[in-house]
Amino acid sequence: MRKRKSGGGKPFAKGLSGNPKGRPKGSKNKATAGLRESYRLFLEKNFDGLQVLYDRLKRKSPGRAIDLFQKMTEFILPKLRRSELTGEGGGPVQVGRIEVVIVDPPKGRNA
Repeated sequence: MRKRKSGGGKPFAKGLSGNPKGRPKGSKNKATAGLRESYRLFLEKNFDGLQVLYDRLKRKSPGRAIDLFQKMTEFILPKLRRSELTGEGGGPVQVGRIEVVIVDPPKGRNA
């Protein structure tokens, strides 16, 4: 097999890398983690000024303020991924028994 040098100067066989299994699932990207931390620090240090600017935008253009808030929220709280439940062997989930317990609401509260 012919050897070649990758960008890092390490010799690997063509089509192979020094980490054949790849990055472990769920491991954090260091560059992204650093950027998120920088962004968090910026927001922390400039919160009062950013709040004034946001309030001004909200008065002038409520729709744009909502869009901005949504974009900022997605940066802090990423969208949840859809997940699928499967039963044994990848088949449908089998439900053996469902129990319903009715609890009276506290006095003075409507149900």
